Amino acid sequence: MRDDECRPRQISSSLAITNRELAETRIRLAQETEAERKRISRDLHDQTLADLRHLLVAIDQIPPAGPSPTSPSQLRNDVEMISNEIRHICEDLSPSVLANVGLLPALEWALSDCVSHLPQERKFDYEFIAEAGIEESLSLTPTEQIQIYRILQEAISNASRHAEAAHVRLSIKRRNKADSIIELEDDGKGFDSEIGSNKTGYGLANIRSRADIIGAQVSWVRRAPHGCVFTLLKANCVASSPE
Repeated sequence: MRDDECRPRQISSSLAITNRELAETRIRLAQETEAERKRISRDLHDQTLADLRHLLVAIDQIPPAGPSPTSPSQLRNDVEMISNEIRHICEDLSPSVLANVGLLPALEWALSDCVSHLPQERKFDYEFIAEAGIEESLSLTPTEQIQIYRILQEAISNASRHAEAAHVRLSIKRRNKADSIIELEDDGKGFDSEIGSNKTGYGLANIRSRADIIGAQVSWVRRAPHGCVFTLLKANCVASSPE
């Protein structure tokens, strides 16, 4: 075989090796990032929350005094509010729900948790729909699960902040037996208002980056007559059902 025929094959082989190494590096970096988030969450939970609990005990020992700008009961309420915020941050940094109940229940929880923290005037109705049997058929690594969870968490947050929707639906189903599709649909202001002309914002770039890490595809499409559909397609992640 001539050298000019071998060279393109060698280049193609080298590119394939380089791309594989880059993909492995991105996955490793994502895993290290999640490990660091878990460490920070653990430190906040074990140290900062413990310090706040000690502070609550000290507040309870303060004797009643005369008129004061801040009463012990008000201090207690403030500390408890801070503690709750830290717990929420810990859960966001390292979602225990994902390890405890699995991906699909975790996605449903992420949607309900988002709604529960919205002010009353921004709350919306929501539903979660999963195709029968799909949870048992999903074949995803822990890295893929956490990235999918983070992607949907960001998409839900975007919808809650920008869509002004009355109803949101999160669904997961099969496509072509081996692929899975997760869709987040809302009846809000629509694609232009939610995504805007700036399609490189941090949130959207973060979603695309996470999708690239696990080889998934993401898209946003306007829904007639109004609203938006966010879609995540993950190929070859549904195991074949036994005959």
